[in-house]
Amino acid sequence: MKISSLFAAGALYAASAFAQSVTIAAPPNMATAAAGSDIVVQVDRPNFTSSVNEVAVVIAVFPCFVEEPEFCPAFQRDGVGAILYSGPFDPYELVPNPNNEPPQESFTVKIPPGTKTGPAVLSLTHWSFIGANNEYFFETKNITLVITE
Repeated sequence: MKISSLFAAGALYAASAFAQSVTIAAPPNMATAAAGSDIVVQVDRPNFTSSVNEVAVVIAVFPCFVEEPEFCPAFQRDGVGAILYSGPFDPYELVPNPNNEPPQESFTVKIPPGTKTGPAVLSLTHWSFIGANNEYFFETKNITLVITE
């Protein structure tokens, strides 16, 4: 196989994977949440033409050990922290949909009482199988929350 063919196949796979990528639509980055309170995490998935079999999502929170939120690391090497939700992901399309929003699902989760105040990583881990061959797809997204008392 020619190098150009390998490059084209790799680019196509990367583009396909990017097209399946979810986003944390709510809460916004740098939102505040009180320890012990409920928050709504809205997960959006793009509309696409290939088939997808959603497996699960995990939503977790992990306090940062720095005081400046802009330095809160995107990935915690010690794990995801407190798991707020672990289970099925079944995004739905809004009907009617005047704003042309993507398929989405919202989860109401509780920030654990006693969570350290200050910046924290809210992470979303997403698993699915995509395409006719059910290729495994795994990703992690995150935002920074500011935890208050």
